[in-house]
Amino acid sequence: MNAQTLGIKNASASRSAFSGDNVSFTLANQGSSAEDKLLAISPGWNSEAAAVKTISGAAAAAIIKEGTIISTSNKEVTGAGKNCQIDDVVKMFVNTPVFLTGLKIQVDNAAQLDEEIQFVKLSPRGPKEIARVIPSSFKNEANQDDKLISIDLTEMNIVLGIDAAVLMNLAASRKVTMTFFYKNKLSIRDMARTANDMINAQE
Repeated sequence: MNAQTLGIKNASASRSAFSGDNVSFTLANQGSSAEDKLLAISPGWNSEAAAVKTISGAAAAAIIKEGTIISTSNKEVTGAGKNCQIDDVVKMFVNTPVFLTGLKIQVDNAAQLDEEIQFVKLSPRGPKEIARVIPSSFKNEANQDDKLISIDLTEMNIVLGIDAAVLMNLAASRKVTMTFFYKNKLSIRDMARTANDMINAQE
């Protein structure tokens, strides 16, 4: 699925990456024995974390949610929505295609910005790359805050939905706040109507 399929014209045209709707949440990986955890921010059509995999085949440890995500002895990964409930964010990313325009990431330790975020297209033959983002590579001289990164996603044409997943490694003892900006949200009904109109136009 891509922007053109959804009837979004000139998806790469100039626009503000950080305007429009947004959802924001914080993920924390804490505890005296905390370990790095690969998290599925959106699982796509997968209901189990182990089925959500990176391009290299690494499986997610958990799908994010509101409250406790992972809890074992001296290890806890938690999620807290800031302007939303994380469970609702995951449902929207899976069930209602959204075109991502921007992403802001704030961390408690700059090292977390070196952790890659993968956007993958799901396929019965395995995941395929949509985009791979290392936040620290988007650092610019205008931003003097080494723990905050703003990433313009408009040129990457990332459309989340049931056939797409998002994964990120959350390093041990790290906390990250992610704000996703999106536009051109279409419901399944709207998408079906758009497809029907396209078929009728060709007849």
